[in-house]
Amino acid sequence: MKPCACPALAALLVALSCDAGEKVVLYGDDSYPPYAYLEDGQFRGVYVELLQAAASRMAERYQLELVPTPWRRGLSMLESGEAFALFPPYRRAERTFIDAYSIPLYRERVVVVCNDRTMSKPRQRFPRDFGDVTIGVNAGFALSGVLVAARQNHTVRIDEANGNIVNLRKLALNRIGCYANDSLSIRYTLRRMKNDTPHFPELDALTLHEVAELSGEEAYVGFSRRASPSFKADFIKRLDATLQALQQEGEVDRILARYGF
Repeated sequence: MKPCACPALAALLVALSCDAGEKVVLYGDDSYPPYAYLEDGQFRGVYVELLQAAASRMAERYQLELVPTPWRRGLSMLESGEAFALFPPYRRAERTFIDAYSIPLYRERVVVVCNDRTMSKPRQRFPRDFGDVTIGVNAGFALSGVLVAARQNHTVRIDEANGNIVNLRKLALNRIGCYANDSLSIRYTLRRMKNDTPHFPELDALTLHEVAELSGEEAYVGFSRRASPSFKADFIKRLDATLQALQQEGEVDRILARYGF
């Protein structure tokens, strides 16, 4: 028997395929609260929620999937082209494997905080008065110019660890004397950890002293030079327009308020 041609069904399948949109995976830092982090198996954070809001508006053309990954691995995937996009890198000239950026998601404030032991003697000038101090940073963290110069001049020692929680515990245990990261990220993580005292009793006595603001850093979605699907330029254009609209509508402020800021 000759199979029946079903042009109406074929047309429906084509329409459904078009409606589904192009699938696009955006990888994000899994250990950078309150901006992007993994908690109880859920990907959460200010940037995650902002990009989810953008995804809902772009769904007719693109199906965005946000996938958490360790930051250093995410950068490696971006460099190799395994990842199309990653959030939220800062813009750095040395990251030549990123050939395009979204509009800024948010402007972060990168600071250095120190513990009581470090500040038990006068330290008025950073980094000049911190030559005997080890400063913790997150692995893969894009150092500000001040820290880069200080490390090159051997003015300070830099120690890398995987994420905020590890660095704050090391700060509480005096394994590092100071920690450099975004101000909101430090405050939010410390607040959550202190509310979980059975797991982090060492944080009870931790007091942070902000000694320097290193820079204001804009965070982006960065796109891999090695990953160039045909829709790349259109996707970036649409993402930028959607993010700009959300920002103008006050979405970032509403999300920050939900995280206590």
